[in-house]
Amino acid sequence: MHPRKPKDSRQTYTWYLDEPRGETYRQLLRFAVGRVDRATLRPLGTINPRCMHVFNKLLPHQIGGPAVNAEISDSESRRKRYIYRFDSDLAKKLSELAEGIFDWEWPDRPTDLVLLRGTDDWLASVAHEQLCSMTMTKDDFALLCSAVPSLQVQSGPGHRGGHR
Repeated sequence: MHPRKPKDSRQTYTWYLDEPRGETYRQLLRFAVGRVDRATLRPLGTINPRCMHVFNKLLPHQIGGPAVNAEISDSESRRKRYIYRFDSDLAKKLSELAEGIFDWEWPDRPTDLVLLRGTDDWLASVAHEQLCSMTMTKDDFALLCSAVPSLQVQSGPGHRGGHR
C-alpha cells in the first residue's frame, strides 16, 4: 500500500459568482489589493465621450495597451486591452466608476474587467454574458469569503448553486 500524497495547497480552482454589486463589489476590490498585480479592460468600438471619461480617470494607472486617444477600429478593439497597475487607488476608482462587475459594459464603459495575479486571471468577467469567475486556491477562497461575506457563489468546489 502506498501512502497518500498530500494535496497540493497551491492547486487552483474556479468559482462562478453572482454579480458582486454595491458593498460586495467594493469589498471584493479592497480584498484584491496586494493580491492582484494588474487590471485589464477592453473597448468594443469607437470610444464615445462617456467612455472617454472613464479612460481618462484610469489613465494615471495605465501601464500598457493603446493610448487612450488612439484610433482603434471596431475589429481591432476586440483584441486590444487596456492594462492598469492594480493598487488601492485603482480599486477605489473602479468602485467609484461602477456599482458592480457587470456595469463594465460598452458603450458607457470599457468592458470585461479582469484582475490578474501574475499571468493568471484572479477575477474574470464578461459583462454582456453576465459571467464572473474567480480562480484561486481553496484557502484563498476561504479567506475571500470571510472578508466578503455577502459574496454569492453559483458553482465551484464545494458549491452547487445558491449561496455559500
